[in-house]
Amino acid sequence: MQIADQRGETLTPRTGAEAPNRPEDTAGGRVAPKTRRDFVKWGLFGSLLIMLGGFAGGFLEYFYPRKVGTFGGKVVVPGAVSDYPVGTVFKVREGKFYLSHVPDGLLALYWKCKHLGCTVPWKPDEEFQGQVGVFHCPCHGSVYLSTGQNVAGPAPAPLDLMAIDLTGGKIVVDTGKITTRVQYNPSQAVKV
Repeated sequence: MQIADQRGETLTPRTGAEAPNRPEDTAGGRVAPKTRRDFVKWGLFGSLLIMLGGFAGGFLEYFYPRKVGTFGGKVVVPGAVSDYPVGTVFKVREGKFYLSHVPDGLLALYWKCKHLGCTVPWKPDEEFQGQVGVFHCPCHGSVYLSTGQNVAGPAPAPLDLMAIDLTGGKIVVDTGKITTRVQYNPSQAVKV
């Protein structure tokens, strides 16, 4: 199919294939200039590529691992050992643990319930079989003593322990060293 331009020359319609540095087609006529249809077509493909790039960037940003907070490393508990008398339980939010000072020594208890992983809050006023102050899981009712020992509910084991280092009067808890245990033993507490 031949098209005539304003000067009377015949133009060959574009086939989509362009030869570099050759403005003439094989029939000897000039190649038709780019049309609005070509501009819209390339604009559509370009916007689709930009959208796909945005989706890929969002996907990678969402799933790229980040270290948030100090969990997984060493956490220094504020204050000195003497600031935590026997019978106190102190929540350390950035380390995701409770510092419990029991008569046997200090325990760093991971606040994750052993049943299904809920965060277990400390209830200092709640009583369980004569013991005042327990960890009581709000999800399914597991109850733990201040030592982390499970005493009621569906939890199969005591709360996990984190390693404690008493250096220079400071309490340093390594949240990357978590120990699973079957039962509380007084030797698990760090002597003060």
